[in-house]
Amino acid sequence: MIRLAAILAVLVCLTGPVEAGGPERIWIDSDAACTGAPHKDPDDCLAVWALARDGAVDIAGLSSAFGNVGVSEADATLADLAARIGGLPPVLAGAAGPLRHRKSAAPTDAANGMCEALADGPLTIVALAPLTNVSEAFATCPERIPNVTRIVFVGGRRAGHVFHPAEDAMPKARFRHGPIFRDLNVELDPDAARAVLASPVPITLVPYELARQVELTGSDLDLFAAQDAAAARIAASSRPWLAYWHRDIGRNGFYPFDLVAAAVLLRPETIGCRDLPVALMRDRKIDLFLGPQSLLLDPPDRHPARPVTACLVLRPGGDEAVRGLLAPRAPEAGGA
Repeated sequence: MIRLAAILAVLVCLTGPVEAGGPERIWIDSDAACTGAPHKDPDDCLAVWALARDGAVDIAGLSSAFGNVGVSEADATLADLAARIGGLPPVLAGAAGPLRHRKSAAPTDAANGMCEALADGPLTIVALAPLTNVSEAFATCPERIPNVTRIVFVGGRRAGHVFHPAEDAMPKARFRHGPIFRDLNVELDPDAARAVLASPVPITLVPYELARQVELTGSDLDLFAAQDAAAARIAASSRPWLAYWHRDIGRNGFYPFDLVAAAVLLRPETIGCRDLPVALMRDRKIDLFLGPQSLLLDPPDRHPARPVTACLVLRPGGDEAVRGLLAPRAPEAGGA
């Protein structure tokens, strides 16, 4: 792994920086689950819709991944969403499980598609799912890795920080009620995360502590539903998730994890990010036994780490900017 990372670093240096110009080309890798099931997170679909309607990015590819749901369900959900939005590339199916469970050495359609997109020029990968498809693409076409502008990845946390959305929602938080979420994008395939971290590609992390600074409420979904048919479908499928957060967690709204990642791309001026080291390791502050590997920000001293850009805070107006990605746009000056 160290040897591969060194080779990739040389490739990046030889190739040099990629020229920017026009909309940012992106590839969205998603475990979309906006089916209306009460315990399924619909925020992938919110992010895809927001990115599709914004001229700041050009969606060069879409791929499905296992994660919140199986890859077949994610593939069907993402394909249906793309058809409703219109004008998007076809969805390519990715891995059905983590790297360690792969029975075939043949790359998936998702990995091949990413490689083809990388051959066409600079590409930002928006990773809303486990990093399996990304790591497979890197293994399939390592010579094209220098064309990866960056990876925007939803995952990571600080040591000792659990994903407890009832944290300050009384009375449930007082009695320690409500679920504790897992960092699924890391935990479901730590081997893929390790492989991507070993590459020299710049990584922007969108961790839980940033997403929890925004709540989407029923009023937000009402405004969103009026946008178009695709938005109405996503909003309807988000209602059971909202009800779950209200009933079982005690919050007025839900944290839109992946929509916040879209805001990192579309409204970067509203989000505070800084360089931090990260490491894939067990969190000994909360793991009493052999717990899962975690992607920890600013890990303990002497532990091998690599630098990332961690987006941690919303600047003034950031909450409105994230929620505004789903809201009607103000008419342009001089428009009818």
